Amino acid sequence: MKFIADVMLGRLARYLRIAGYDVLYYNKISDEKLVEIAKREARILLTRDMLMLQRRDCKNNIVRSVFIKNDKLPMQLRQLKDELGIILQPELKRCVECN
Repeated sequence: MKFIADVMLGRLARYLRIAGYDVLYYNKISDEKLVEIAKREARILLTRDMLMLQRRDCKNNIVRSVFIKNDKLPMQLRQLKDELGIILQPELKRCVECN
């Protein structure tokens, strides 16, 4: 499972990397570019931005996306575990900074 996280989810991206997931995160990127990368690389878009979900590719399920409801990391992780069934055990296979 591969992800791309919006600018509001840096801590979540880092923790998912610790758990061994491939997560792209850029602290400066346009919404358009974020959706384009998610589409091109078949990544699940993680976002806290409701407007992002209104983009055509997200609305029409061309890009799979998850709206992260809470701003607290433990609740974000619980949401992803419940919704996507991901395993959240540290594996340290990826650099937490650069993926």
